[in-house]
Amino acid sequence: MRRWRPQASNNLLIAIALFLAAATSAAAIGSTIAGTFGGPPESWQINLPVYGRLVLTLMLTLAALALLYRVIAGATLVYDVDRNGVYIANFWQKVTIPLHEIRAIDQGIDGVNLPWGSAQALGHYWGTATSPDATVLHLFSSVPPGDSVIITTEQGAYAIAPGDLDAFVQDIEQRRKLGVTKRLSQSDVTFGWGLGGFVGDAHVQTLLTLAGVVCVLGLGLIAWAYPSLPSQIDMRFDATGETTGLLPRHSILYLPAVALAVAAVNLVLGLLLYRWERLASRVLQAATLIAQLLFALAILAIVA
Repeated sequence: MRRWRPQASNNLLIAIALFLAAATSAAAIGSTIAGTFGGPPESWQINLPVYGRLVLTLMLTLAALALLYRVIAGATLVYDVDRNGVYIANFWQKVTIPLHEIRAIDQGIDGVNLPWGSAQALGHYWGTATSPDATVLHLFSSVPPGDSVIITTEQGAYAIAPGDLDAFVQDIEQRRKLGVTKRLSQSDVTFGWGLGGFVGDAHVQTLLTLAGVVCVLGLGLIAWAYPSLPSQIDMRFDATGETTGLLPRHSILYLPAVALAVAAVNLVLGLLLYRWERLASRVLQAATLIAQLLFALAILAIVA
């Protein structure tokens, strides 16, 4: 087996620079929020401006994590070739292209539609695109599709960018002439305890997005109501819904804290389970959404 590194490009450097900028900004803004909680709970000044900084910190943190994902993918991208297939791999993913299923190997393709625009170049060109003839093009290239090697099979096409294009193509052609020793099946395998597949799962994305929106709205409700809440609030109820005790108003912050703890546990369990049981992993994220809704309703009941 022979290994090829992708062509050098600025895509990885741009992703690294954006990651550092997002992470640094999130840390800087987050430190100002931490100062709000420096004294005793009774002195905490929780209001909408603090909430705005919190939301901005969360957005920057999510951006930093997404960029880190792209940085790792771009830094670990490699291409392998042997008698039986071409293998495209990074830390998250491995794609197998059997040599006997390759229909054509071309130099570049123009007019490709990138649904996410320039964002699909971060780290390396990733995701899928559509060629002018409506063929699905899977991107694993450090350079634009017009400068990539395009490997076409019956199931689609792949854009890659090995460091020495001519030698790479010659190597594949020579191995095809020798014939395969084992007929492989085309596949897309996820590494890293299923992290790549988990992150890319549309159901997981939808559930976590909705849970995040509900959580942010619940925090916003607290920030809006907190300055006008009395020093003691109703937080404990009996079976009939009657108040059985009062707690300091900062106790309302326990609700989103518990909701986030539930989300974190379900997220970790979902990552571990996804490789073997996708349905169970998705159910856990649905439970996260339900938990966020319940805590948001509890917050609404208290502030109302």
